[in-house]
Amino acid sequence: MDLGELKKQAIRIHDLYDELNRRERGRAWTRDEFMLGFMGDVGDLAKLIMAQEGARDVPGGAGA
Repeated sequence: MDLGELKKQAIRIHDLYDELNRRERGRAWTRDEFMLGFMGDVGDLAKLIMAQEGARDVPGGAGA
């Protein structure tokens, strides 16, 4: 997949998130809210990786 295809896919995913938020919350996220959501997801992923490595306890344990 080249950079142009990745960009198209990223825009498509962003548009799908906008559609979901409009349907469920009545509005699309702002750029700041989108970035904060992304940062939260990355943080959650980091916690799960640390749990898998035994460096952190998380609800549901390493299986989460």
